[in-house]
Amino acid sequence: MSSWAVCDVGLTYESEVINDEQWTAYARNYGSWNIEARHFPGSVSRIWTPHIGSTGLLDLRLSEQARASKEQTLEEVLDAFMYRNASKADIEHATTVLKVEAAQRVKKLVAGAKTETQSALENYDGEKPTISETRKMEQQGNDASAERPAADASNDECDEAYVEMMRGVIAKATLGANS
Repeated sequence: MSSWAVCDVGLTYESEVINDEQWTAYARNYGSWNIEARHFPGSVSRIWTPHIGSTGLLDLRLSEQARASKEQTLEEVLDAFMYRNASKADIEHATTVLKVEAAQRVKKLVAGAKTETQSALENYDGEKPTISETRKMEQQGNDASAERPAADASNDECDEAYVEMMRGVIAKATLGANS
């Protein structure tokens, strides 16, 4: 990851060495450059980069002017960056898609229930139970099947969509670093 990719999402880092060597003044006057940086996955509070012109690594700390808190993870910062950069139309579209998918799931569930009810009515040849008897039967059925249903396959689709979206965010942040 380059340092500018980090800056593109609103993270700026600083250290005494960078201030003493006036990296920002040099970048303003002569243009920017890319440098390798490493970060701890649990927090964006610090990054480490090779010390140019010397040995070892520089320990850079999140600046007070950064748009993130030091307790956040990089994934949280990228999520916020993506949300901030999404247009209102994109957000409305995503919300509408989620509502349509939810309505389709409900419609499918109701259709399945109607089919099963019709099948049960056709296969039953006994006397209709009273409301009290029906409630007792339902209660017995609920007690017997207290297990939770298995996770829906749509969870996998959501995970895949999330991973794909995050790849796009990271690619966008990385492209900004290389331009």
